[in-house]
Amino acid sequence: METSAELLAEAMYKAPFVCMAHDKYQEGVTDPAFTYANRAALQLFEGTWDDIIGMPSRKSADEDAQEVGRGRWCGDARGRRAPRLARLTGSLL
Repeated sequence: METSAELLAEAMYKAPFVCMAHDKYQEGVTDPAFTYANRAALQLFEGTWDDIIGMPSRKSADEDAQEVGRGRWCGDARGRRAPRLARLTGSLL
């Protein structure tokens, strides 16, 4: 069975879990911004593609979480999570 890049991209976008990416590890990046958000992420953050893509990822956490490690522990493999903010409403998720 052959799988095209378009089918994989569509499956990721429609996946039932949140998937986001940002440009943290690119050379010269000092304020990482989101570069991808699937449909579940857009729904969770209550925003559109244009609202989320390009937004500094630090703005997805409340101010206390930003101060404690600048998000280093948010969403890591150990399962710890920082409080997240709904982008458009400012409410905690």
